[in-house]
Amino acid sequence: MKNIIILFALLTMISNANAQTISRKLVSNAGGTLTGGSSQITFSIGETIIPSLNTATAMITQGFQQPGEQIRTGSVATSICAGSSFNLPYTATDVGGSNTFTAQLSNAAGSFTSPVNIGTLSGNASTTVINVTIPSNTVAGSGYRIRITSSSPAFIGANNGANITINPAPTASISYSGSPYCASGAASVTRSGQSGGSYSTAAGLSINSLTGEINLAASAAGTYSVTYIFSNGTCSGTATTNVTIAIPTVPVVAAQNFCNSATVALLPNGSGAYKWYTKAKNGTALISSTVISTGTYYVSSTSGSCESERAAVSVTISPNVTAGTVSGTTSLCKGAAANYTSNGTTGGSWSSTNTSVATVNASTGLVTAVNAGNAIIKYTVTTGCGSPVTSSSGTLAVNASPTASISYNGSPFCKSGSVNVTRTGQAGGTYSSSAGLIISSLTGSVNLEASSTGTYTVTYIFSNGTCSDIATTTLKINKCNNNSRIVNDVNTITQESSLKVTVDKFDVIAYPNPSNYQFTLIVKGGSDEKVEVVVYDSLGRMVKHIDNSDGKQIKFGEELPSGAYIAIVSQGINQKTIRLIKE
Repeated sequence: MKNIIILFALLTMISNANAQTISRKLVSNAGGTLTGGSSQITFSIGETIIPSLNTATAMITQGFQQPGEQIRTGSVATSICAGSSFNLPYTATDVGGSNTFTAQLSNAAGSFTSPVNIGTLSGNASTTVINVTIPSNTVAGSGYRIRITSSSPAFIGANNGANITINPAPTASISYSGSPYCASGAASVTRSGQSGGSYSTAAGLSINSLTGEINLAASAAGTYSVTYIFSNGTCSGTATTNVTIAIPTVPVVAAQNFCNSATVALLPNGSGAYKWYTKAKNGTALISSTVISTGTYYVSSTSGSCESERAAVSVTISPNVTAGTVSGTTSLCKGAAANYTSNGTTGGSWSSTNTSVATVNASTGLVTAVNAGNAIIKYTVTTGCGSPVTSSSGTLAVNASPTASISYNGSPFCKSGSVNVTRTGQAGGTYSSSAGLIISSLTGSVNLEASSTGTYTVTYIFSNGTCSDIATTTLKINKCNNNSRIVNDVNTITQESSLKVTVDKFDVIAYPNPSNYQFTLIVKGGSDEKVEVVVYDSLGRMVKHIDNSDGKQIKFGEELPSGAYIAIVSQGINQKTIRLIKE
């Protein structure tokens, strides 16, 4: 017989002290020892020998097992759908801190022989809930129970105490077999399983909530998740699928330029997504080997079977540029000018291989002879297909101009007799001056007596057979008598008789000079007499003679070829020589 051994020394301590509280602890069926404060009791559990032990201030009762860990499952709905989730309430006492609670589902007969875990919760909270999920494949039945177990210590709580009916969940699946779709027409859903549900999705996708049909033309591009919510009257479920609306962006392609020839294969292809057409609408896409020409083509972008609108693109096929053949004179006199031309591509530039001999205007091709020697004139095209290309002229020979000078020693002269010219240099030229001076064009001799008084410019035009030039000098004729003396003044002639004659300054302005069309002459000062203009080319040949008496500007030269010219402008006794350049 098992006995309860009471240590009277301890009882004496208990009787002489305040009552002590003994915390409940799990004890084995074989007995054990309990300690409370400074008191300790050793006991065994078995037959009831002493129902109670009393002292003056404490009582120990024995004869039943002390309460241990307890877990109680809360109330559960009597009807649940397979696949559903809910919070399972419970209460627990005396559970360790490293514990894990586990909710378990019995079979349809309420047996936990092979329980199914439906949720867990870590901790030792005495009152809370565990989120549980009934497996969707749970067999329908009306005798299910739920219980909760702990792991620290291992303890199995009582079940919920009432049968639970688990109803089968409805099933369904949906799909859009044509995805991705182009933005035209409509797309129908393919559904299997439970009918009668509703369809929903995010903004941007136009969908019929009852039929699941998608209005593709009214939808925005993107990928959407479509949800189908359905019910069998007792339980409900959801099914989802993705659908994509592809709306390719209209491509932006810059103007295309090619040299000589090109095919569609050379056009941008958008990593294989572009199609090229000759029409803005309809028509067949061009194959890569199609030869293209200058004009407008149309490009679209594709994504799968979807195609964007078309954009117009300008295409230019350019031939290779050419410098052509350079044409121009092969001989020039120093100081002369001539235009060079090329039948090649326009927009090129001109250059000279020896600018100390001949220079050339890079834009116009006007060549000016600078010094005697040889140079080559070139035309170069630096832009365009096949550039740069250069074409050269033959050798340009620049010849030295002859030289000469003339003078009339003794000027001013009295109006009597004659005077001969003094010439140095090139002979064989011709002499000329303005009206009033009687001069031999061959010898330069001046008949003073037959000439009118005044100051004259004498021009000597001479040539060496290849090149020509001019020389000028002035000559003054006064009316003299025995008492007169001559005062050589540029603007005033004073005689001893005190008669004073003033001659206005004479000047000629030519513009533009050089000119590529015509020249304008403005005569200033002088008199009201008519103006005479004689124009000579670089070889000394007279090419233009003009008489003007209306006092207006004198315009000429549009018919003259490019080159250097000399214009002698005379008015009465006044004369001026001007060098002109025609481009």
